[in-house]
Amino acid sequence: MAETYNPQIDSAFVVNKPVATIGVSLDRRSQLAVEEDFLSRDFISTAEAIDYYNTSFSRGGGFSVFVNNTGVLQPDGTILGGERQEYWWKDGVADGDLVLKITSGGDVPPPTPSDESFIIL
Repeated sequence: MAETYNPQIDSAFVVNKPVATIGVSLDRRSQLAVEEDFLSRDFISTAEAIDYYNTSFSRGGGFSVFVNNTGVLQPDGTILGGERQEYWWKDGVADGDLVLKITSGGDVPPPTPSDESFIIL
């Protein structure tokens, strides 16, 4: 059975933005939580991320999803090489709404209060 995101298991707390200390995610929401290996790793494809976040509830909030689709998944659950890319569900929670957050042409501008997806907490 494929792993899916479960906030009660995969997070000590849930936030809508990536939270990290020295490059390690605290909420484990932006990466795949591999319970049997006790680690979090980047997704190896957007398809893996879409399968992991399999409900509209788990995709909401504008959080980052880290994908390394050029690295090689090792037997110990880590990824060797490749390049990390940052994705997010930008304009909705459908499969096709998962898009690159940063492009080679520069940063995508952050949401503004006029955007429907902008939420003030």
